[in-house]
Amino acid sequence: MLVDGRCISQGLGRTSKKSTHQWTPTEDGVLINSCIDLVNERSWGRNNGTFKPGYLQQLEKWMKERILNCNIRAIPHINSRMRLLKTQYREVAEMISHSTSGFGWDDVKKCVTCDDDVWIGWVKIYPAAAGLRNNPFPHFDQLAIIFGKDRAIGEGAKSPADAVENIETEEVAFATTRVASEAFNALTIDEDDNGDDDVFLLKLPIVRDLLLLEEGL
Repeated sequence: MLVDGRCISQGLGRTSKKSTHQWTPTEDGVLINSCIDLVNERSWGRNNGTFKPGYLQQLEKWMKERILNCNIRAIPHINSRMRLLKTQYREVAEMISHSTSGFGWDDVKKCVTCDDDVWIGWVKIYPAAAGLRNNPFPHFDQLAIIFGKDRAIGEGAKSPADAVENIETEEVAFATTRVASEAFNALTIDEDDNGDDDVFLLKLPIVRDLLLLEEGL
């Protein structure tokens, strides 16, 4: 849960001092880097986007080795944090995949951007996304590696900014192809119905330019 802008991991049932933890940016970084190590170690290979049983305990072990006097436990701390990070990643990924509907990605600040009306409409449909707008999500690229099998963003995308560009490029290419096809159809109809060679010749350069645009020439 969020308290004064700080995240508190909370276990199931009644809250106690042992079941809550206030995560620091350093701890987040170590946790995420440790998850990357899990991804790179074949012995912890994922099945359908999840790690093999025991991975939480392995993460706890690594965090204790990498952070002095670390009291973070696999259950509930790491388990709770992983669920939160996964939820936030999915929400951000979903917004980025709808970039042409008003969403964008600031690759410097590492956050989702959009206008007020777009955001209000989105949160009504996806309330779990509340609080993610304009808030930095610095580990998104790493989380895409960790949770990438659960939610792919753009074929071959290396970052959220790449994903936005890929989506927009694909949609422009589709629209260009459709326009070129319609222009060809209109050209053929005019020639057959009216027998007007002047109209036919006038439209040829237009169709040619559309096809060159489609091919990126």
